Amino acid sequence: METPDIEREIASYTGKLLRERFGKGPETVFTVMKKPFIIIHLQNFLTPMENIIMEEENEEEIQDLRENVMNRTLPSIVEHIQEKAQQRLGSFYYDFNIDHQTGIFVGVNKDIDDKERSSSSFVGQKKLEEKISEFSTESAGTPKIVSSQMLTKKMILVVREGVLTEVDKELIRLGYDKELKRAKRQVEKRTLWEHRSFQSVAGQKVKDYFVDWDFENNRSIIVFILGK
Repeated sequence: METPDIEREIASYTGKLLRERFGKGPETVFTVMKKPFIIIHLQNFLTPMENIIMEEENEEEIQDLRENVMNRTLPSIVEHIQEKAQQRLGSFYYDFNIDHQTGIFVGVNKDIDDKERSSSSFVGQKKLEEKISEFSTESAGTPKIVSSQMLTKKMILVVREGVLTEVDKELIRLGYDKELKRAKRQVEKRTLWEHRSFQSVAGQKVKDYFVDWDFENNRSIIVFILGK
């Protein structure tokens, strides 16, 4: 299968599976394959029950519900991606923005080395990576490596390596990884929204952010969605 066909197949399967597991799936599912990443972007994804909970301003309850469902759903998504794309995924990230009814899944091919990675430079890339490093230092700790890639004209992915502090590592060792991730996500996303440096990227307005961590490999991703 050609790449566009694989992207459509993954998007279709993911939408159907989420509809089956949540009772209502996203209205739009868009897949991008760009070495070493496979990204699935969800739009207009909020179930009627979640909508009622949102009216009661209890977003944390929705996050708990989604996390429980995703723990049982992710293995099927990962298996399908690996089968259709003929890739082995080493890491898989996901995040939702309930207010925007959006979500992101990011799979990383474990068999692609640096020479095979898609290379792309974009306006303000170096400045963005410097700002991400500064931002990370303010909110958590200084990452050892920050790299970025423009996946489409409307999507930029940033990878931070070596992001965990000694306190983070101890909390993970003590079994507080779920609570740690939630706290870090809330702090970082709030800071991103408030930080003037991230209101526009690559000459475009930022309309959505997604953040997640791979504690085992000491990495984190930030996805910027650009547009009006």
